[in-house]
Amino acid sequence: MLASPFVLLLPVALLFWGLGSFGLLNNVEGMYAELGREMLAGGTWQGWIIPHLNGLPYIEKPPLLYWSIAAALSVFGVHDWAVRLVPAIAGVLCLGAVYTYGRASVGPRYGFLAAFALGTSAGFVMMGKVAMTDALLAAFLTAALLGSRLALQRKQPLLLRWVMVCLALAVLTKGLVALALYGLVWTGWLVTAGRRDWRGSAAFLAAPVAWGVFLLVAAPWHIAAALTLHEFSWFYFINEHVLRFLGLREPKDYYAGTPLYYLPRLALMAAPWCLALLAYFSRGLRQKAMATVDGAFLWACVLAPLAFFSASSAKANYYILVCLPGLALLAAGVLETWLASGSRRMWAVLAVGVVFVPAVGGMLHYAAATEEKFSARQMVYQLQQRKDGLPLFLYQDFEDYSALPFYLESDSIGIVDQRSADLRFGLGLGAVDAARYPSMESFAARREPALLLILDARVRNGLPPLLAPRLEKLERVGNATLYRFNPA
Repeated sequence: MLASPFVLLLPVALLFWGLGSFGLLNNVEGMYAELGREMLAGGTWQGWIIPHLNGLPYIEKPPLLYWSIAAALSVFGVHDWAVRLVPAIAGVLCLGAVYTYGRASVGPRYGFLAAFALGTSAGFVMMGKVAMTDALLAAFLTAALLGSRLALQRKQPLLLRWVMVCLALAVLTKGLVALALYGLVWTGWLVTAGRRDWRGSAAFLAAPVAWGVFLLVAAPWHIAAALTLHEFSWFYFINEHVLRFLGLREPKDYYAGTPLYYLPRLALMAAPWCLALLAYFSRGLRQKAMATVDGAFLWACVLAPLAFFSASSAKANYYILVCLPGLALLAAGVLETWLASGSRRMWAVLAVGVVFVPAVGGMLHYAAATEEKFSARQMVYQLQQRKDGLPLFLYQDFEDYSALPFYLESDSIGIVDQRSADLRFGLGLGAVDAARYPSMESFAARREPALLLILDARVRNGLPPLLAPRLEKLERVGNATLYRFNPA
């Protein structure tokens, strides 16, 4: 049974279960969905090179995720579940890469066990339901790392060239961090493995033809973006890569943390299979498992990204998703060893994976019940019932209600007294449209009525004095309140 494809039905089902059961998350997920929608709605080739957010250029990340979202929306329509098909399909690709490597390196049962462990890991399931860059990055980077390992073992230059396509797609997903992680994993393995033929391995991995394939896929968008937008090169390469790592990136919209920030988070994301990994460290089991799997390389796939993100000044919980495939393969080595020895612990751990199903169901139910606190979908339902045709403005925030334009299918949301970090680059490229981004004073002087959406956190000490006399409260949904602005 454990060598059967049916083992993977559960992980695949978990990825696609409930994609539209809760609204798009405000902030990052809402922005990425809107970037894809605006690409599709823009109708110009420049919009596919330089992504736009609320009508303004946005170049913090490469565009592969936005291209993928636009493609999904073009096929299925503008729906939140269509947006989330992208990370779900990325999850399936990642499972396929892990299974293929496991089957080729050890055998079918090991491949299925590894893919099962990955597909029932808490962090993997969670990130497979959120439209962010990390699921796509994990899929392509995992394929690149595991594929290059197989290519090296078998001395197959053609396979390495296909691997470079995957690495290029990882770069087009999240930038040069993919290239850095790939290099760190291989450098760490070559240095710590103590191989006498490390020069030959390095020469094989550095094959000029393979890297030519990489450049052929990765370089065109970067060149086109630099030629299309003069400000691209410094902002993208320096501000978004170098300065972000050093904690000097502007605007500063990321977390900070200690060097141990990721250790407890990695354990939670790897649950419940971190239990099997604890057993890995018992001496006898470790020796058996290391003899079964390529333990040194797999640990490099885990520890190199962990070290990189721990050293970075910019922290985010989901960055270490890329560590989970290596951990799943290591956990599968423990499971394979238990199975070979007839241990009942194997079946106990598999039962934990199955019990994980109601936990996912509970998470989806909770998200659906509380979505008005983190998504704009419920507010949009209220707005669509209104027939007054009044223009809509946000107060100060954009990213904290970023799913709003996606659901309204509009890239012309106005912002009063705007303080958006994510729109700052686009606004800085030229003169600000005063009608669309009015100051507090100019909005108060409007002669036409409008709708104003205000997050409760922005007015804890009361409404702005300039606007308060002219604001009529309409309704409150979640953590925001909709007002009608009545001119004097």
